[in-house]
Amino acid sequence: MAHLIYIYNVNPKTKETFEAHLAEWNYEIPALMFPLFSSGIRSQGTQLYANKEDGIARLRYFYALLADVYQLHYKKKYAEPVNKMFEFLESLPFDTFQIDGRDVFNMNVEKHTEQASDWVDEIRTTGALYTQAFEQQSLDPLQKILQLSGYDTFLEMLETDWINYGLGLWEEHAFQQEGTEVFEENGKQGLKDTLGNILVAAKYDELFEFNEAGIALVELDHLFGYINDRGEEIVSCQYVEAFDAHVVDGVNYAEVEIEGKRGILNIDSKQLSLPAAYDDLDWFARGFLNAKQGDNYFLFAADGTQVITESADEPFGYDYSKLFYKRQKGTMKRKYFRMDGHYLGSFLEDSLQALPNAYFWIKPNKLQRKISIIKPDGTVLDEEIDRIIVLDDYRSIAYLENKQWQIYALAHDLFRLVDRSIAKILVDSIKNFRKDVFVVACAEGQGIYEAYLDQWLLEPDPAYLKIEYCYMDFMRIQQSEGMRYFDTKVNFCSELYDYVSAPIHDPHPERSEGEFLLLFKGERLFYVDLKRNVAEFPETAFGRLYAEKYNLQGADQSYFVQFYQAWTKRKGTGYESYLDNETLYEKARKLNWAGKITEAIPLLTIGASRGSADCQYLLGNIYCDTDHEDFLDIPKAIGFYKQAIAQDHAQAWTNLGFIYATGLGLPLDIPKALEAYQKAAALGETQAMSNLGNWYYEGEHLEQDYVQALHYFKQAEKDGINNDAQVAEIYYQQKDYANLLPYLKKDKDGQYAAIYYGILYEEGWGVKQNMVKALRYYEQANENAAYAYAVNRLLYYYKNGTFADTAKYNFWLDFAKNNDVDIEE
Repeated sequence: MAHLIYIYNVNPKTKETFEAHLAEWNYEIPALMFPLFSSGIRSQGTQLYANKEDGIARLRYFYALLADVYQLHYKKKYAEPVNKMFEFLESLPFDTFQIDGRDVFNMNVEKHTEQASDWVDEIRTTGALYTQAFEQQSLDPLQKILQLSGYDTFLEMLETDWINYGLGLWEEHAFQQEGTEVFEENGKQGLKDTLGNILVAAKYDELFEFNEAGIALVELDHLFGYINDRGEEIVSCQYVEAFDAHVVDGVNYAEVEIEGKRGILNIDSKQLSLPAAYDDLDWFARGFLNAKQGDNYFLFAADGTQVITESADEPFGYDYSKLFYKRQKGTMKRKYFRMDGHYLGSFLEDSLQALPNAYFWIKPNKLQRKISIIKPDGTVLDEEIDRIIVLDDYRSIAYLENKQWQIYALAHDLFRLVDRSIAKILVDSIKNFRKDVFVVACAEGQGIYEAYLDQWLLEPDPAYLKIEYCYMDFMRIQQSEGMRYFDTKVNFCSELYDYVSAPIHDPHPERSEGEFLLLFKGERLFYVDLKRNVAEFPETAFGRLYAEKYNLQGADQSYFVQFYQAWTKRKGTGYESYLDNETLYEKARKLNWAGKITEAIPLLTIGASRGSADCQYLLGNIYCDTDHEDFLDIPKAIGFYKQAIAQDHAQAWTNLGFIYATGLGLPLDIPKALEAYQKAAALGETQAMSNLGNWYYEGEHLEQDYVQALHYFKQAEKDGINNDAQVAEIYYQQKDYANLLPYLKKDKDGQYAAIYYGILYEEGWGVKQNMVKALRYYEQANENAAYAYAVNRLLYYYKNGTFADTAKYNFWLDFAKNNDVDIEE
């Protein structure tokens, strides 16, 4: 059976649930939808819950990144389904998504609650990769996720027909908007369009729900018929009993009753496809019916075709392997039939497993200890099988019988390699990239065989000690003298190398970045580039590769580390001069962070001398850091900052501005500080924008200008530096209460919002006037500070009038005295 996860929109407090489940996915959350569930993810019992609003925001970040990378902005084929998807998600009534994964949990023996908790941890870990992608504005951190999905690019994933840019991942019934509306008048029902125009006057006793083809059952004077969503009566009300329409292969069918018997009406042709001769009809397996006549059941297709010629004592069943069955008295076996009615044989329940081309295999069970394979006609292909290899999308199988392996091409009904004695067959992750490929070990050695086309991709050779999957389309071959790689895409076997490893940088064809493999040979390091050519890494790249060594796993990482350490040993103490500027900077930055400044400075000096603006900038930071006076040298810091700003280094401009603004080691110079901040802001430096915003806000070094302050604050906010309290005050002063309220909601720690809420609720500005709330917020405002205005308003209301309260009045009177608050008359 299929193992699905189900997505719901719920209110955990009230237990309300949106009327339909939103999606059902196989095993896991699709990669395109993952950000939606990575905010506030948590488990409660066997269920997982995530925040809707934050999740939608994260999903928008992801889709914006996809649109940037693949240049999808303003393209209709992308915009229409994506906009429809987000409209659907944002219109959901409740603030929480629920993930029900119990169907998947049933696959494992661990407690469901433990599996749910573990899944939360996995989602958080994977969610961090998406966050990294947002921060870097790059899909590179998601390459591992992409590889596991089986797609080469996210664009390929988006453009898959059934995915439809993400919209297809959701249940159509959940987001499909009604094009019509049922209305009532004088106890009768009619139909309007979305503009309110009457399509059908209110004449029906009841108008039932429309199906996906726009057909609805209607009742008039105790008789039933059918109308379409344009209001046209396509079958007049003539049946004593009738039921909702089903769409089967584009045709509308419905169960109707005539003279006490049931039949099937083809609504489109207005003819009975199955005569009204049955006591009961039961739809199942989408488009098929169990028809009861007396004590017998018959199996029909909706078009009236009898699928199975024999009858049954009880309703026919449907197996997830796309088989019909009927139970047999006196035996645990069932009679199984293909969906075309062909009889396969009698087998235990759940023992038959589907294979391509209408083959099946029988799992071992209490009546049969070993595996059997059944041909499409029901005859046995082979039995007494010990092990079978069945892989998704493979048109071939391999199985072990009497210590010998067999390969069988299901699509051709032929055994393969019958002239070989096969000792072992191996299949690993290459199956995700090349179908029907097996690693075969026989008397002639190991080789790579493609069963569908009946050809050796790599002829067996006794020199091949081990053939295993390496990366994407590539396999590696171990020999006593070293390793080769085999490219299964072009069927190319390489020369010998000392070692072949997965890449450090996952290939990114759209950006012409990354590599397919690393190839080690003596003291040299090569790689397979994106055109599948072999190129050599210069020694200046070794340091950068070493810094990213954690992208490698296991033996690959160990081999690379040994190679790098041997290289540094050969180069001696001056090996750092071979490192590229980026590596020097990253290595020095980590040393500086760890307090190893003496070790960081020589590395930065090398980079600075070669023109690295980042190295120059970090040296400037070191020499103006007042926490490390041993290195403090402001003139030297300014010199390095000026070298960096000559290359438009935005942060260097900001830090230079800070020196001038604070008079650190030299006279205060506000004009130069302003110039530096403006240069940095023009280059997009967030801290400079925030600094300028505060200068205009405070009016200390510049004339106070709330418009300019707001401009810079909003720019800084886009890149993560918030000045929410200042922005709130600006909107308050501008009487822009609509924009003020969202910033008050951002005050999660209760630092500044309460005083504003108090005034707004007292005056009725932007909210409905409410003195109870106003007083509560005035009290709350004074929990963290003494607000004279709030104290005086509390004294005013608690002294006399509706809210007079002697105890509270005296409390706030004492509070005013203890906090030196001037009391107004």
